[in-house]
Amino acid sequence: MSAAEPRPAGPTPDEKIDEAVEDSFPASDPPAFQAGVTGGAPDHQLDDPPRRNAPVIALIAVAAVLVLVWALFG
Repeated sequence: MSAAEPRPAGPTPDEKIDEAVEDSFPASDPPAFQAGVTGGAPDHQLDDPPRRNAPVIALIAVAAVLVLVWALFG
């Protein structure tokens, strides 16, 4: 092919890229929302009874506050 001969008509590289982008559009984007997908079962049930050691933890917390107040204000 010499410099005087025109190039054959065909898609340019930019046109090829644009066409490839248009053809892959649905596969290139993740879904915006997935209904019903969860991370797994919850760690507890809603009707669990309260834990028996809750009063002990409350007593320890009160004692810690009293010791802190005594240490600060003596």
